[in-house]
Amino acid sequence: MKINASRLRRIINEEVKRYLLEAALGIQEEESRSILQQFRNDVESVLDVGVDQLKPMGVGTRGIAFDAGGDRILKITRDEKEAMISSALIGNSNESLTRYYEVVQFGDTGIYGILQEKLEPLTEQEIKDINDALIKTRFPVWLYKSDYDFDKAKQMTKDFLAQQNQKLLDSGDVAELRRWGTEMNYLWNLISRKYNMRGLAEVLEELGIRFHDYHGGNFMRRGNTLVLIDVGNARSFGGSTNVKVLKPNVQEARRSMGIVESTQTRKRSGVVVERWQKMAGLVR
Repeated sequence: MKINASRLRRIINEEVKRYLLEAALGIQEEESRSILQQFRNDVESVLDVGVDQLKPMGVGTRGIAFDAGGDRILKITRDEKEAMISSALIGNSNESLTRYYEVVQFGDTGIYGILQEKLEPLTEQEIKDINDALIKTRFPVWLYKSDYDFDKAKQMTKDFLAQQNQKLLDSGDVAELRRWGTEMNYLWNLISRKYNMRGLAEVLEELGIRFHDYHGGNFMRRGNTLVLIDVGNARSFGGSTNVKVLKPNVQEARRSMGIVESTQTRKRSGVVVERWQKMAGLVR
């Protein structure tokens, strides 16, 4: 099998760019905790989250998630697009989408906090089943090529499966044709019914979110409902946002500017000021 050199270079360049972007967007626990301390007052009042009670849950390529207690997690990230899209989904009632409660920006740091619901992870088999359904039918590809129109993507999927069906028919392998047909019918039912891809595609399109990055690692569970957890890789976004900008604590802001004084220094400063006031006749 020959591989087109220019196409290979293009693929490699895209992967390198993606890696560098993800590395730049990454944030570790130590830096996250520092930010949370600097904005502690607003974090605890706006998000109703105890900074000292936050427990790390895991680090991803774009941020770190903390257990915020109850059914909530707090994600700290540099990914502005993810923050904007998450804020647009606050109050959305679609059962197949993660529930977002609040999105904040930590001053002008370029770092965001996303407060969202805590969900249950899928089993390895569930993740495999989702990936099998999406890869074998190529549904995400057809959704992208159909300009995010579910009905068009559905027809393109059927056309693709019909072509594969004809190839098997021409080969004369009746047993494989029956097996394959049964499997494809099962996988499409998973996509259209169990995974609720129509509902997801339609609600995201209504919000101006053009998204096709569906895969098993992008889903979790709320009870018996499969839930899409991350739409940060959307190709475009035209919805309205609702991000609150937090202010740093006064003491932390002074420290960040290098002007925090020790108690002894403040006492000395007070004495000097008092002497100048007496010399000027302002105090007796």
